Amino acid sequence: MQLVDHPFVKFDQLKPIYNFTYPLFRTISDKFRGYINYSELIDCDKVPRAQSVSLYLHVPFCETICSFCPFQKGAYKHASQIDDYTDELVREISIKGNFVRSLGGRIRTIYIGGGSPSVLSAENIRKLGSLLHSEFDLTSLDEFTFECEPKSVTKEKLYAAREIGVNRISFGIQTFVERFRALFDLTSSREQIENTVHWSQEIIGRVGFDILYGMHGQLSEEFIHDLKRATELQPETINLYPVNNISITPKLHKLYSVKAMEPSSLAHRQVLRLFGDTVLRECGYAPCNGHSYIRDANCGPLNLAGMCSADNFRYHKYLHGYHDDYVVGFGASAQSILGPFITRANPNRSDYIADIREHGAAKVHYNWAPTRQSASKALCMRLPYSGYVAKERIDWRNVDPFVRENLRRVIKAGLVVEDEHCMQLTRTGWQ
Repeated sequence: MQLVDHPFVKFDQLKPIYNFTYPLFRTISDKFRGYINYSELIDCDKVPRAQSVSLYLHVPFCETICSFCPFQKGAYKHASQIDDYTDELVREISIKGNFVRSLGGRIRTIYIGGGSPSVLSAENIRKLGSLLHSEFDLTSLDEFTFECEPKSVTKEKLYAAREIGVNRISFGIQTFVERFRALFDLTSSREQIENTVHWSQEIIGRVGFDILYGMHGQLSEEFIHDLKRATELQPETINLYPVNNISITPKLHKLYSVKAMEPSSLAHRQVLRLFGDTVLRECGYAPCNGHSYIRDANCGPLNLAGMCSADNFRYHKYLHGYHDDYVVGFGASAQSILGPFITRANPNRSDYIADIREHGAAKVHYNWAPTRQSASKALCMRLPYSGYVAKERIDWRNVDPFVRENLRRVIKAGLVVEDEHCMQLTRTGWQ
């Protein structure tokens, strides 16, 4: 992408932000793969101390498999499969507990994602929560998110989630348009969707859901319909995500082909994104990052990009954060971001269970990122995603010269402004 001299269109290519922290396994090399000895990792001092720590727990089970979804998941036949997995997830958390404590940073967020964690029984939810509270100091915990799928949500499970400290529910509606719901294998009913919103608000307090755009052949009228239906439900958060055609299933590619549905152009996706931004702002929402809009935030203070505080979705604030904002992952396919040390666990559920039982650790792909890459993280991720970086949090001595030069260019183009304390996106920069 190259900058162009135009008051609104600033790049020669229009590319929406995808979920760029979730690589596909087929793109990861097996060169660095094995079991990590976390006791040795503590002793070797190669992982610097953290400023903050977020915990991510992956539950890779779904009642139905959505054809667009890039995340690691699978169906199941018996509840005992989920019970067995939960037992080993609990064991992994216990085994890595000392390592997490050695990182030094306060635990700010917990995210239980999937898959569909709402397939867990209330008993398993309490089991996970009990261990987290006994294993870690959670006195600084600000946000605890639990992902759901409407078909498996019950009040009993939500009460169990509240008991363990969950204060935010997240789930995917994706679209209300029937032809796309059929293509995506979305089978929850309108009643189940509405119950998930209303029960979550009643029992937990905050709820957010995802809406997709940029599907093959999507009409503007269909996107308007989705935005209207979404805002009528009045969730605390609406996440607008572009469909990632690289990661959709072969089944969906085949269906698109059979129905002669053409991909949406990047320009069309950008127009949809900007239109969605306008609609949500008019409905009282304001973005807190590149995807998430917060209800009633338009009434509060906004930064130069017209964004509200990234604290409205703290897990993404830290995931796309500074070099010393760490994420520790647990479960099959879970990712850990530990400064320069990046790992992603084996996605196979059976292998994961066997590994924890036999080796006390999951086999992972791992890599040591260059110092320049780690130091440049906040400028490449947090600034464009959350619209703000504090200069004192940047390891300026080790920022990549290529990143420095591009930062200079976007400042000159008016996409970023700076003062002695911070850098911020402008409204044009965020668009």
